Amino acid sequence: MTDPKIDKDADYLMAYASYCIERGELLLALRASAEARDLYEDAGNAAGSAEANQMLGQLYYLQREYKKALPLLASAQQQYASLQLPLKRCLTLYLLALCHKMLGKPNKAAYTIDLAAKLLDEIDDVKHKNLLKSLFSQLKTEPTA
Repeated sequence: MTDPKIDKDADYLMAYASYCIERGELLLALRASAEARDLYEDAGNAAGSAEANQMLGQLYYLQREYKKALPLLASAQQQYASLQLPLKRCLTLYLLALCHKMLGKPNKAAYTIDLAAKLLDEIDDVKHKNLLKSLFSQLKTEPTA
């Protein structure tokens, strides 16, 4: 069971991190989302922790720190799997594949995309499903970085 007070504080930090991203202040966003993740974990909020891990991974990706992004994104996708959130899991796997590709590991990127593609049937939202299919096929056909 989660602690509502801690969850509220963590939610505020995540909102602040999003605001920082909009302003291009990625370091502030990193700090806020890392603190939010710690609070979510202390409160036992797996969904919040997954969101914070995904945000941290995205921020490291944006800063071209792909190796730092990998464990955060891997953790988020595992959390989404346990929470049975296939859309969020697919999006996170896509980000993982992008990181592998940018690190010059096209085989790992392809494997990750194949894993994500297998989850598409679990997504009810046709619009998101079609968007993901398009992104997956583009990633497979683009040359490696």
